[in-house]
Amino acid sequence: VAASILYLNSQQSGNYDGGEFYWADMFSNNGGLGEPSVIVTPKEGRMAFFTAGVENLHGALPVERRVRDEEPRRLALAMWYVTDERLEEVIPPFVGRPEGDDNEEEEEEDVIIDTPSQKLLMKIPIQSMKTGALKLSLWFHLVKQQSNPTKKSWQANEGVDENMLTMLYRDHSALFSITLQKNVITIHR
Repeated sequence: VAASILYLNSQQSGNYDGGEFYWADMFSNNGGLGEPSVIVTPKEGRMAFFTAGVENLHGALPVERRVRDEEPRRLALAMWYVTDERLEEVIPPFVGRPEGDDNEEEEEEDVIIDTPSQKLLMKIPIQSMKTGALKLSLWFHLVKQQSNPTKKSWQANEGVDENMLTMLYRDHSALFSITLQKNVITIHR
């Protein structure tokens, strides 16, 4: 898997400081793990291209506002390149509103949008659980996360069965689901 970051604006035009992309040392001289070693300053049109495995630990430094009265905006396009079919990303079925339906006041049935495949992220085996209590606790946590990173970014939903919760991204480009079963919790993307 390879990846690239294409900067669409600079720090000055985006009203921010920071936000630099970096590659990290696996082990730094001061004993820290993942300290930035190579830093790429955002500049409109600049692209960084790299393999995206553990051999290239990478990240972005925090973005800070440059001018007090204006919002900072770091614009970058992240892309991943995959040639191995086994690594293709798949999307699980989910419950949501059809695209363009932002009217929350009307009482409409949710639509089950079914896709042919999904990617299992993890299975957590358990000996026993109180499904209702765990589902309620997870639900409250997911509802609090709906405005992360920005207001109304995510929508928490009950899934296609009573033991499933889903989080759907605002533009329907991302989704994950948590299913509570008798002896296992599964998380799909």
